[in-house]
Amino acid sequence: MASEEDEHIIEVTNSSEDAHYFVAFDPLDGSSNIDANISIGTIWCIFRRHSHHSEPINQKDIFQKEIISAGYCIYGSST
Repeated sequence: MASEEDEHIIEVTNSSEDAHYFVAFDPLDGSSNIDANISIGTIWCIFRRHSHHSEPINQKDIFQKEIISAGYCIYGSST
């Protein structure tokens, strides 16, 4: 996983052989709007992993155009 909130890649796997996808997300998009009571949300995007499963995630996994799934969940700041 990659997050705007974290400087480094977060590896989350039970088995590296099963790591076929890579997720990038912004867990709290619009966080500067919380004090103004304006809607905020979470953005995510799922990519197919191109590097070999035994290798660490690299730039060809992160910077690509092939999106498997993406979404945005919008909610109020009190949520």
